[in-house]
Amino acid sequence: MKNTVIPETFAELLEVAQKATILSWSRDSQTLSLTLDDIPGDRRTCLAVRIERQVCEVRTLSGYDAKKNRWGEYCSPKGDFTFPDKRGLKALREWIQVRAQETTGYPNPEFLTIYSAPAETVKPRDGELFARPGAAD
Repeated sequence: MKNTVIPETFAELLEVAQKATILSWSRDSQTLSLTLDDIPGDRRTCLAVRIERQVCEVRTLSGYDAKKNRWGEYCSPKGDFTFPDKRGLKALREWIQVRAQETTGYPNPEFLTIYSAPAETVKPRDGELFARPGAAD
């Protein structure tokens, strides 16, 4: 994996999925969507993986505006690529199943979305009396 966000194999995709800020899975369309935020690096990378077609669509955004809480324009890297083979796919599916069971109580829900920010990026907002769970001190 030359780029720390863009996987070249399903095994690398599993590593990226474990670090994702937002993970979404659709059982029917067999689509895994990952969002990886790097606020200090001013990048948001979005991956949409079509499992059956072995295709990954990459879109990267920059220009985060904290006041508006939104990202600006698209930038590089972007594009679509095909995974060379299915090695690592079984482990990825098993990991999704475990995360689904932990999150929803079901091993294979129709839809699954998991939001997970690293603790150091989750801080109390202005006006909050208490830090949210997982917030850094």
